[in-house]
Amino acid sequence: MKPYHDQTELEKTFRSFESIMFDEKDKEEVYASLINNMDQGEVKNKWVKWSNSILTAVVAMIFFIAGGYVVIDQFILDQAHPTQHDQHLQTIELYLENEFTGPNDELSSIFDKGLHPLELDEYLDQNYGDIAVDLEKMIKGNGVLSFLRSAHLNDYQLKPNKIDIQKIEGTQNHVYKYEVEVEYSKNGQTNTATVTGVINLDDNGKILLIRNMDDGGLYEKLNQ
Repeated sequence: MKPYHDQTELEKTFRSFESIMFDEKDKEEVYASLINNMDQGEVKNKWVKWSNSILTAVVAMIFFIAGGYVVIDQFILDQAHPTQHDQHLQTIELYLENEFTGPNDELSSIFDKGLHPLELDEYLDQNYGDIAVDLEKMIKGNGVLSFLRSAHLNDYQLKPNKIDIQKIEGTQNHVYKYEVEVEYSKNGQTNTATVTGVINLDDNGKILLIRNMDDGGLYEKLNQ
């Protein structure tokens, strides 16, 4: 690459566009068009002087709006088509947020109706049905909503402050370990507990098994 002081105005203008795919013809046409427009309007305002940096910003905006030339397009594409790993993380995070957020007014109202009212089945199906291989087995085997029920009975509110999910490498199945810092609040006083565990997902990305859970004493503290 030439030293900066030896570069032409065209080269200086485009030197910061490493991530944008221009061929030489594109560069020359855009640059010539902008310079021509600037020359025509130069006399209208003697206080306005276009620097190379402003010209660079204008070019960047033009190509960002036009699309197709900017590397960020790849980022947008990745968001529209998440990888299997991303989908797994989203599933596990949704489960953990459901377990350790609230209870909200809807769930508190359901808990007030008894141990297992009809509305509870609807709530479970709506919030867990799409992420569990066997919802009934998941509920019975993992005490789904047990933390939120205890929080409701003892006037606590739960909130996950931090969720960390890591894939366990070297396993044949989709196995992830998680760690959640759960905040529990009551009467203006707030404490935290760390909950950890392991989750197995099936090939469709649904929760197959939850094991090795350590609630860090959270359940006991909610029931004191």
